[in-house]
Amino acid sequence: MNGKIGLIGLMFGLILLFGGNGYGDDFECTDCHYDVTVKGSVHDGVVSCQSCHEDVTDEKHIDEGADPVACGLCHYDQSVLSKSTMHHTLGEDGPSCTVCHGDHNILHRGYSDSKISNLNIPETCGECHAQETEEYLKSVHWNLAKRGVKESPVCTDCHLAHNYELGDSSKFDMRIFQQETCIRCHQDPVINKKYGITGGQAVQYMDSYHGLAVARGYARSASCVDCHQTHLILKKDHPESSINPANVQETCGTCHANATQTFSLSYSHQAATESAAKVEYWVKRVYIWFVIAVLGGMALHNIIIAISHLIRRRRKDLDKQIPIPRFTKNEVIQHWILLITFITLAITGFMLKFPDAWWAIALTKLGINEPARQIIH
Repeated sequence: MNGKIGLIGLMFGLILLFGGNGYGDDFECTDCHYDVTVKGSVHDGVVSCQSCHEDVTDEKHIDEGADPVACGLCHYDQSVLSKSTMHHTLGEDGPSCTVCHGDHNILHRGYSDSKISNLNIPETCGECHAQETEEYLKSVHWNLAKRGVKESPVCTDCHLAHNYELGDSSKFDMRIFQQETCIRCHQDPVINKKYGITGGQAVQYMDSYHGLAVARGYARSASCVDCHQTHLILKKDHPESSINPANVQETCGTCHANATQTFSLSYSHQAATESAAKVEYWVKRVYIWFVIAVLGGMALHNIIIAISHLIRRRRKDLDKQIPIPRFTKNEVIQHWILLITFITLAITGFMLKFPDAWWAIALTKLGINEPARQIIH
């Protein structure tokens, strides 16, 4: 019995002597790294030094240096997303996790001192993207964000943090990009109501040729950022704004080489006023019913003629009647041309309006892209 007690005592003594004295223990790390602490950070009380610095087992790391920390061992989901980004494709030249998040003083984005808080993220991104940040800090978005408007976007709201794929141009889809960034906010009824925004500009744009062509996947059509710029987005009355009356001709001239001042000022996707919207509503309804009446009347007219023709063919004295040609050969050709061109006009028009329809997708795959559709139409 005494032997067992002695053995247990020896083991306990060894544990006390060596167990808390290995490299990687927080207490011993701070003997040298006294200026480094995770207190107050997201890792405080959650992980130890050696949880991240697994390779540090003895004093050799003082001379040889520690290996880079593999954040992805814990943050696996974000690590997987990051591997599809432009940052990852840069390899060692690209930013690591610590460039954006910090190393030991990593704070939740809700803290004002966090490198990724809304008010600090432009400065963090600006460490690499200096020009873009300089432009953004002049924009209407930053002007609102710094005043506490949480709905106003900062860098990571448009570009996302870990699954930003814009670097691969072969995968880039302007339609998806617009829908998930600009239009997602500018068409949000909650945001529009909260801040008294008239709204409707996004809808007006999507109903315009520019918006419809982008929806068809036509890369040369003007997207939001082509007219309003990417980072230096300013109000219309700002002298540096790309849509200021003094600058709009140059903006339109980027695509329309011969754009005049009158032409440039004529386009707008400003939402209609309440009174104008009512007029627009009734004009649209009258037009729809007019089309139904005309096409329906034409169909009814042709059905009546077809029935009459069938009845006449059943008459016994048909051979005694004198046939009278309704159309000459020339007129028949004209009608066929009219029929073909009308149907072609309708199909190519609806291709622009309904790009996601199965038949529109099929025709696009057959080679009728937007330039071809324009020519045919």
